[in-house]
Amino acid sequence: MKYDAIYFDLDGTLWETTHVTYLATKEISEKYNIDIVPEETVAASMGTTKDECADMYYPKETHERAVELLEESLELASKKLAVEGGYIYEGLEETLEELSKNYKLGIVSNCLEGYIEAFMISSKL
Repeated sequence: MKYDAIYFDLDGTLWETTHVTYLATKEISEKYNIDIVPEETVAASMGTTKDECADMYYPKETHERAVELLEESLELASKKLAVEGGYIYEGLEETLEELSKNYKLGIVSNCLEGYIEAFMISSKL
């Protein structure tokens, strides 16, 4: 079987954003005077669903409120990432350039709207 495209997951594959996401959740926690989400929790939440992530970040809140807080946190994180960027893995640009000679390349992610765009803007890829 011949393949003509390669699709990449974003977090942990193309870049690392735990610290910037943590800073955004910390800012939202401070804004509402609620418990700060530990950076370890942010790291452990990568790849989970929005509902799972919300409950991990804000376990003392109702589920509905936790989802609202999560969405606000992730919207802020996307804005920060578009400006500051995350950690782009070493050799990524060269690897993608080489692969693009023979394959169509794409990104898939279960992230919120704006997150992939933040990657594209900050990485300039």
